[in-house]
Amino acid sequence: MSTKSFSIRFYAGIARVGGAEVPLAKALKAIHSKQALHSVKRGSDICFLRILETWNNDQNFRGVLSKMRTENIPHKGDVAGNEEEIALSKGQGLVEKTYFIYTHRRSLLIFQQNFHGCVVNVLAEILGNAISATVTFSPILKSDAMARFMSGESSLKKFTVSVARPTNPSMFPNNEFSTPMLSMMNESNAATLSVHMSANKRGTRGNRFPAKMKRAIRDFVANDFTRNVQVEIESDGHVIPIDLLADSVMSKQIVEMRKRYPVQAKMFAALEAARKEVQQDLDAYFGTDEKALT
Repeated sequence: MSTKSFSIRFYAGIARVGGAEVPLAKALKAIHSKQALHSVKRGSDICFLRILETWNNDQNFRGVLSKMRTENIPHKGDVAGNEEEIALSKGQGLVEKTYFIYTHRRSLLIFQQNFHGCVVNVLAEILGNAISATVTFSPILKSDAMARFMSGESSLKKFTVSVARPTNPSMFPNNEFSTPMLSMMNESNAATLSVHMSANKRGTRGNRFPAKMKRAIRDFVANDFTRNVQVEIESDGHVIPIDLLADSVMSKQIVEMRKRYPVQAKMFAALEAARKEVQQDLDAYFGTDEKALT
């Protein structure tokens, strides 16, 4: 029996229609009630919600996101240097799977990280399309670090963001700050890029970045290709450094594999085990009224 270690992260979900908040479970129920394929396209790749199950009176859901890669397929080979193309029929591609659990009580998403698979923003888009809503998943941080960072009472003074070039550029955040970063990496063929910026010139103080820069930095936290996000904010006259990735609630779980993929039932059990492992952090973020998922 082979096993593999997987990283699991936690997100708080929210859906809005015309500015009004709606239950995110509504989108999952809508998808579950239909047999049609729900998918989004990312460049030449297709990401689709392959499996969706519900329990606890449609309060909890578990599913599998699949990404089918149809271009730039690698060769297979051996140590002697022999190579040949992987034969794929028309309409076929390489498949990467990403597993998740969503619980309505806390709008909590438990999401397996897969650098080569679908990122959490793909699930947000699929759910949003199902009910014509805007869906966002914000990473859950220890000690409510993201809330401190995004608070209108705090000012962004400095930040450092380091990223690896994404395998699918269309999954890179699309804003005034991130777009030039991706362009710079592509033009220089760089594997990674680190950006450090300060609102103050040497010998000056009191300047701050606009609020939209906070939102741009927040978008990086939810993506697998981000390697480092450190910020320095000022609140009530105090300078507070925050490591937004280090403060993310995460878990590592060992899962039994069946050939290329994890055993589905074992992966879902690992997601639930991860939730129990970080229960104290989740209670600190949401409160302590959570009941078991099962």
